[in-house]
This record gives sequence, structure tokens and C-alpha cells, in this order.
Amino acid sequence: MNFLRYAAVVFVLTFGLPIVLGLIKRVLGVNLTTAFILIVPAMIAAGIEGPKHAAKYKRKPTGSETVTFTLIGTLLAVGAQGIFLVMLVAFEPEFNGWLYSAGGGGLAIGAFLFITVAIAFSNLVSFRMGATDQLKRNNPSDVFK
Repeated sequence: MNFLRYAAVVFVLTFGLPIVLGLIKRVLGVNLTTAFILIVPAMIAAGIEGPKHAAKYKRKPTGSETVTFTLIGTLLAVGAQGIFLVMLVAFEPEFNGWLYSAGGGGLAIGAFLFITVAIAFSNLVSFRMGATDQLKRNNPSDVFK
């Protein structure tokens, strides 16, 4: 598990995806932004790390390796989201006003907790699924042993 590669993918996608989607909105007038873009960076990064792990060790990750990856990966992804949130509050006056309005803070905390759980789940599933798919590509008969 290469957490530096994982973090790089997460940070690039966390900051790059909103920029690309913002450009699409300005140029084409189509808004493709959803809350799903908060989960996609972790999902893609875990989907990269799973096959890399399987290719290196020629086996599925153990339970403890999966839990370790899920916890550390979730902390990295949530940290990237936190940095993005701080930048959003600093540079977007509309968001700043909403956050400090009545009920805005509680809603933000609830959304943050939901996104954290969703990121952890996507890390877990994408990491294991990526490793299994890599093993199937290498030797389809050994996957279920």
C-alpha cells in the first residue's frame, strides 16, 4: 500500500474535479456537480491501490491490511476534503454566509460525518474489489481458493 500515491490521487481529484466541472458549467452551461464528487477521489485512489497490492503480493489483502488501508485512506481523504472546505469558506462568500446561518453548522457537520462514512465504505470496497479483479486478470482459477 502506497499511501503517498493514494494521497496524491485524492488531492489531485479533490481539487481538480471541481475545477473541471466548474469550467464545464461556464462553457456549456451544464451543472454536473453533485455530492458524489466528494467520494469519487477516494474511490478512484483505492481502486488504484487494490490492484497494485495484489500485483505486488500475489494475493488478496488480509483483513488487517484492509482495515489499516481503510482507516489511513479515510483520514487522508477526509483531510483533503477538510482543506477543500476551508478554502471554499475562505474564497466563496455565499458558502461562508450559509455555513454561519442558523442550522448551517449542524447541517455541515452532519454532511461531513455522512461523507466520512461513505469514503470509508468506498475505500474498503474499492480496495478489496480492485485486488480481486487484479487476481482474476492474472489467474482466474486461483481467485476463490
